[in-house]
Amino acid sequence: MRSVAGVVGTIAGAGLLGVVCAGIVYERVGEQTDRRRLPQIGRSVDIGGRSLNIYCSGDGTPAVIFDSGAGEPGYAWSNIQPEIAKLTRACWFDRAGSGWSDPGPFPRTSAAMSHDLHELLHRAGVPPPYVLVGHSLGGLNARVYNGMYPSDVAGMVLVDAAHEDEPKRAPKFMLGHTLPRYLWHPMYIAAQAAWRVGLIRLLTPRAALPTDTANRTRNCNAPKIHLARRDEIAGERHDDLGWQRYAG
Repeated sequence: MRSVAGVVGTIAGAGLLGVVCAGIVYERVGEQTDRRRLPQIGRSVDIGGRSLNIYCSGDGTPAVIFDSGAGEPGYAWSNIQPEIAKLTRACWFDRAGSGWSDPGPFPRTSAAMSHDLHELLHRAGVPPPYVLVGHSLGGLNARVYNGMYPSDVAGMVLVDAAHEDEPKRAPKFMLGHTLPRYLWHPMYIAAQAAWRVGLIRLLTPRAALPTDTANRTRNCNAPKIHLARRDEIAGERHDDLGWQRYAG
């Protein structure tokens, strides 16, 4: 006869498997609901096995490319981008794991994000040169992009941009808490797993939306609600893997 411990272990394992499967289904249904609640603005462009979302309007050169701060979707620029589009081509985009873009591989350094953007603009048919407009983390990324692809960049506008020396020079009360570097990758893996089984969705407050679907995205700055948290839970890093080699 099987021991009581063996039976209990089997039941617990089966129960855990059932919870995981239910969580995966819960997340998939939730993502489908999100797509109906928050219709995509922009278009998905394949950059090599995964897609990033980009929205452009206007004509002219150089194109102006808007890069948001950490945790912000590209849609954060939706009030500014149309005004610039009256003068030239203007685009905002969602970084990997944000807004309507697929998550990206670890590590999410400024160099990795700049490479993604370079690939996105090329495949979306937005030719250089560019004026890069970056807020917070986006400002640091603009500097890194300029270091990696200097011939692409006509100029930069840094809007309250982040700086690589912030952890060393800023007062401690202004800095967020961060894990030791050796835990970054395990945390990233844990965050991805939590997303896939619906745990992040379950623990994230669900904002109310306007009844008129045409106003939903604009009124709630939508992609931040459930679509924007996959990579940022683990944290976008502007550590020395990304900025030190390229930021001027």
